[in-house]
Amino acid sequence: MILNAIILFVLLWSHGAAADQFQIIDQEKDAAVRYARISVEGRDYYTDEMGRVSISGLDRGAYRASIAYGGDEIDITIQLTESDYLEQVYISMPPN
Repeated sequence: MILNAIILFVLLWSHGAAADQFQIIDQEKDAAVRYARISVEGRDYYTDEMGRVSISGLDRGAYRASIAYGGDEIDITIQLTESDYLEQVYISMPPN
């Protein structure tokens, strides 16, 4: 069992699977975009109460991401780099 876990770790690490942390912020309101759906490469991720989201299972590189929040949806580009810090992403949601 431990050997299987080690093999899986090595396979993921060697193929460059990224796990990046982002905080999505509405720049007009200067507030976290809470509980939004982030779609990347057909996978859905969700922000928490602080607007944070972890994107994992994808290789390093630039990706188009769709953010759905409050009935609106916008597209942005995110860069997965396997960084060790929380990257803040400022967005402008359409006015309500």
